Amino acid sequence: MSMKQDVLDVLSGKTVEKTPVLSATTCGIVDTMDYAKTNYPDAHKDSNEMARLGSALHDLTGLECVRVPFCLTVEAEAMGCEIDFGNNDKSAGVASTPYRSSEDITVPDDIAELGRIPTVLKALQLLKDEYPEVPVIAGAVGPFTLAGHLIGVENILRKILTDYLDVEATIDIAIEVLEQYLTAINEVNPDIICFADPNSSPELLSPFDYKFISKPALQEISEVVKPKSILHICGRTKPIIPDMLESGFDGISIEEKCPMDEAQAIKREMNSNVAIVGNISTSKTLFYSPIEDVKKECTEALQAGTDILAPSCGIAMRSPTKNIQAMVDARNEFYE
Repeated sequence: MSMKQDVLDVLSGKTVEKTPVLSATTCGIVDTMDYAKTNYPDAHKDSNEMARLGSALHDLTGLECVRVPFCLTVEAEAMGCEIDFGNNDKSAGVASTPYRSSEDITVPDDIAELGRIPTVLKALQLLKDEYPEVPVIAGAVGPFTLAGHLIGVENILRKILTDYLDVEATIDIAIEVLEQYLTAINEVNPDIICFADPNSSPELLSPFDYKFISKPALQEISEVVKPKSILHICGRTKPIIPDMLESGFDGISIEEKCPMDEAQAIKREMNSNVAIVGNISTSKTLFYSPIEDVKKECTEALQAGTDILAPSCGIAMRSPTKNIQAMVDARNEFYE
């Protein structure tokens, strides 16, 4: 069975012989840039360079996916936000936004033609054509995170207490933007869309607010998605695991701050078929730990029942390729 089919089966709630190993969150690290003949910010802006970098870890280590883009700013840029594209030591981010409230925002009806969205769509098509047996993952952001990009993260968190109606209206705008973007992604038909929703982390948004603000918006956009889907939320997500499992996605991706065995226990209690993806530390283990420590943590995650072995969050840009290779090797050795 192909690695693509294994991943799709896991995300369909089926059992496979060998746990897949991939990166749902990002695949663009500096250590592979010579191989990919690119760097940042160029890989954010050119579809060919984006595709080469997004496939480099698969080529070099056997990681079971190819993935683009490498930031959480594509949708915000299309809506007129100013982007700091960073460099090989700094991730791209939203530098500023022209909006302070939902009343300031008008959604264009041609989102798929704006900013770097055409670049991402072309890169996805290049990857689909070149890697027909490898899972192709498209990245997108969650609606609450996009809403924060549009009117400011601190601003939207404050408005939960002071202007809840504007929060709801801004999230509705974010949903409208994402529906257009997702419709365009659906036409390219990658195997998976992974939604990063860091602003929905319990460290920013209370579990109560996740349940009643973020979760309904996620459920709404999940209905637009045609490929398989994964929801990634950073931080200590254990309090929201039940709601994440009910947010409408085929998989959820968690950090090491949420123990895998505890997440799996919640999944069993709920009789859920949603795959749990993760959760090898990106801030420590994959970033700078020795290979033996990488393999140890991977083995522990596999023993704890991870459905897909993966980094816990976006791989730090200066992480060594050898540690990603160690993750793949650890999975292979686990089944020997």
